[in-house]
Amino acid sequence: MIIILTPEADTYVTNLKTEVNDGSLANFGHSATLDLFKLYNENKNSKAWVAFKFDNSSGKTIANTNTLTLTDASGVTKIFQFNASNSTVDGSLVEGSTNINVGIQGLTFPTEFAARIATGINAVGGFGINAYNNSNNELILKQDKPGDSGDTTFTLPAGNGMIPVGNSSNTKFERIDYSAALLKFDISNFKENYVDGGTFASSVYNTISGNNQSFKAEIVLKDVSTGISKPKNYSLVSYPLKKDFKEGIGKDTIHFSDSDEANFTKLDKNTNWEVADYISLTSDIHVNGNNSYHATSSIVEKGNEDITFDVTNYVKDLIDDNNAGNDSLSITDDKGFVITFSETYLHDQLTYFAKRFGSRHLLNKKFIPQLRIIIKDSDFHIPQNPKSKKRYLNNEEVFYLFNMTNGKLTDFTKPTATSVLNFKIGTSSKYYFDTKLDDNIDNANVVESVTNFKGEEKLGIKMVRLENTDISRFEDDGDNSTTNDIYNIINTQGYFETTAEWYWLDTAPAPDVEYKLFSETVKFERSETTKEINYRNLNTAIRVEDSEIIAKDNVQTIEVFFIDNFTQYDAVKVPYDLPSENLGDVYYKLIDIDTNNTLLDYDNIGTKLFFDGEKYIFDLFVPTIFKNKRVMFEFKTKDNITGSDKFIKNKKIFRIQ
Repeated sequence: MIIILTPEADTYVTNLKTEVNDGSLANFGHSATLDLFKLYNENKNSKAWVAFKFDNSSGKTIANTNTLTLTDASGVTKIFQFNASNSTVDGSLVEGSTNINVGIQGLTFPTEFAARIATGINAVGGFGINAYNNSNNELILKQDKPGDSGDTTFTLPAGNGMIPVGNSSNTKFERIDYSAALLKFDISNFKENYVDGGTFASSVYNTISGNNQSFKAEIVLKDVSTGISKPKNYSLVSYPLKKDFKEGIGKDTIHFSDSDEANFTKLDKNTNWEVADYISLTSDIHVNGNNSYHATSSIVEKGNEDITFDVTNYVKDLIDDNNAGNDSLSITDDKGFVITFSETYLHDQLTYFAKRFGSRHLLNKKFIPQLRIIIKDSDFHIPQNPKSKKRYLNNEEVFYLFNMTNGKLTDFTKPTATSVLNFKIGTSSKYYFDTKLDDNIDNANVVESVTNFKGEEKLGIKMVRLENTDISRFEDDGDNSTTNDIYNIINTQGYFETTAEWYWLDTAPAPDVEYKLFSETVKFERSETTKEINYRNLNTAIRVEDSEIIAKDNVQTIEVFFIDNFTQYDAVKVPYDLPSENLGDVYYKLIDIDTNNTLLDYDNIGTKLFFDGEKYIFDLFVPTIFKNKRVMFEFKTKDNITGSDKFIKNKKIFRIQ
């Protein structure tokens, strides 16, 4: 299932300045688009700046008597000299020199150097460079005057311990104008509706990566940059915000005349960015040890691509009340996301103007941002009384027990306080499943509760999973070993029948007491009849819960039957009465037929159908943004012989109500 959340707030901020307005104070909260761009040394109204980080790896350091040389936009040059015997900064000169003293006595490198250097630079009068430091120990320097006069060079201290952020070979101040998009989704509402007890079912929650991935979260931004220049060959990055932002009411993207929060100085009335016009790690955004909350997009090659960010780790840690995440996040820590150019491209010497995405205020809702939470719910579907559930040898088979009272599932009642629910195959005199041959098999002593993908335990349902119904695990109780009799039965009939029984076992008395609960005849077939499926002859019949697809941010169950038109059926049969062909793994795609746009594309996690022995089933989340669309379904499976993808279209058109 793919659950689509749309933003409850979005806007973008920029440090771009015009002759009359300062973009860092402008607000675009009601703009129809989110504009991401970066200009390099193009704007005469901008002030040049540079950011540095400090690194002590591989012997890198800043030593006593090392110097930092800076030149401001007026051509004034100052040399700052590091003094290991001095612990204060007052703008005074080093004795016997024209260098400015920066005392570093007792400082820990590199964690305390950004603040000390910023203090030293700002203590100098008549010098047109302002210095700032942030909690990530970065030093940001900005020229006082705009224009290319501020594109001056600098000389770093020897030892390579002071490095320009994003471009280690940079040697000059640069006018970098850029923007960043801010988005907030209601993840707390998702958690309230789809997560029980603070965690998903363990099978979903514990497999968020690798080949067995069962849960993903992705931000999808839709490109709307038709008719304007489209930059190429760059990537964007998403960070989770640590501070709240206010969307604001502005929308003037031309003159920047609308002033309100958020902008690139303030996120809301009471909250500032740590350093104006600069996004700071640690203070402004959530970080953890391996930066797994930072999601980088793929390279934009054509210019008009939609952009996707994998934010699985962050969303997972938000909804986990057990605080298993690196930052021990809780849902109250979610302040939204900031999206901008990745560090490499923000600090290269190229211009990227402009990548334009739809905002939540766009009239055409198919272009608004989305947070897609993708859940492999097919693993948690439960066959509900299928007409014909075929079971096979050498296959995983799952047995379910339902306790229904007046049409409702109710919890099981033990006959005695010490009874334990058990399951077995066969009887004392017929072939039975030996539960002791393989300890890895869930056997008569392992009856499981059933949990849905939300993590809710479903009272009134129990299950047993037989991981491998190998023929050698069926025994004849007469001599307690496998005999030729069972092989003869299977070779003659192609199957054999026995009994599956659920019972309560009380081991407290002697001897043990069994209380029979339910039994049924079960047939194990050797294999399916070999036949070639001609996909051109398959007809799909779709049955929708409540007969209509309704867009209310709700989940509806869809049933699909694949019927072979060339198979001979009773004349009175109708498609819904016929069992579906078993095509193996099947996935669905949802298409807007009026635009031919894909609303939900094939996804190995979120669009897999579940086969219950009679039909295929899947849960469809229908967001309100799909309302009034005319849609049709397409299905994908693999040909067992060639391994190629096969596509099956259903011609029925649904109007989403």
